[in-house]
Amino acid sequence: MPFCRLCRAELPTEDGFWLQHVPRGVQCFLEEGQIAADAGVDLEFKQCANCRLVQLCGDQVRYEEAATSATSYSPSISKYRRQQALDFVHRFELEGRTVLDVGCGDGYFLSYLAEAGVRGVGVELSRKALEIGVQRGLTIHGLFIDSKCRVPGAPFDAFTSFHVLEHTADPNEFLRGIRNNIRENAVGMITVPAWEQISEQSRYYDLIADHLCYFSERTLRLAMEMNGFTVINIDRDWNGEDLVALVQNSTKSDLDVLSPSRERVLQACESYFSEAAERGRAVAVWGASQQAVTVLALKTWSCIRYVVDSATYKQGRFTPVSHLQIVGPQQLSKDLVDDVLVIAPRFTGEIVDQLHDTLKFRGRIAVLEDDRIRNVP
Repeated sequence: MPFCRLCRAELPTEDGFWLQHVPRGVQCFLEEGQIAADAGVDLEFKQCANCRLVQLCGDQVRYEEAATSATSYSPSISKYRRQQALDFVHRFELEGRTVLDVGCGDGYFLSYLAEAGVRGVGVELSRKALEIGVQRGLTIHGLFIDSKCRVPGAPFDAFTSFHVLEHTADPNEFLRGIRNNIRENAVGMITVPAWEQISEQSRYYDLIADHLCYFSERTLRLAMEMNGFTVINIDRDWNGEDLVALVQNSTKSDLDVLSPSRERVLQACESYFSEAAERGRAVAVWGASQQAVTVLALKTWSCIRYVVDSATYKQGRFTPVSHLQIVGPQQLSKDLVDDVLVIAPRFTGEIVDQLHDTLKFRGRIAVLEDDRIRNVP
């Protein structure tokens, strides 16, 4: 495994930590007849120099025949998880809605969600845990979550996942799989062991073959954001043992809004320049900015006399594509125009002030704001 599981940067060839003769899986409890064949394994851990994720160089431990959660045997954590379910449902007003519990084990948390008024669906790889949950009347599917997986009943309104992400060989693929099964703006709660606790207390025995990734608050946030989630907050919980992240599925890519924005800018410019041409008004565009030259490349408008810009190195040259001459501000006093359209988002205020106060421009002034053109008094 030469590359980081999270950011895919090349892992250092040296600088690692080895553990010798440890269990090949902490849930691999043996029958008496299996003892003779059992032996310890050696584990190598590395930290990515790029994203700082601590990770195990090894393969994922599968739990097909294991009961993957001991939660139901602990009164204190059962009480805690029940309250977590209530708080999660109430905070995000999920009553009557659907929640996907990823890596649900025997379905203990699905039961708490049901008590809170939620319709829960679980996915679980362990056949034994799944069988226990189904016998309790819970809806659980034996699926492996990745970007190709589609869970029956998807898309869901929210998701939860407790102590699963750290077991995944490819956390990005796992998180993309979750995201593909939830609605836009769906919320989620995801919990992992806190690397901070392991590090602060020097607990080498928390490093096990079962956990392939050891997340800190920083790397958990990075993992969520890399895979399309907005992090609402991350807390250390359960006496500092856990990191609990509340997240929201980000809306569609911001790129989706750009195509209609381009059309609205074109329509606004077409309306503005067409009106000027019909009335025989000459226009100067103030701004040979990156924004202005991009907008001016949309179409040729004959009423534009020249482009104004204060940067002397641009003056005397021509804009790309639209091929309009660039002049200094004083040109407005020599070669009079009727209107000035300002296209320089970061400097709009100071340009309008300069037109009014310094140049005493008496014509009509307008500014391009977002995707519309607004006249300035």
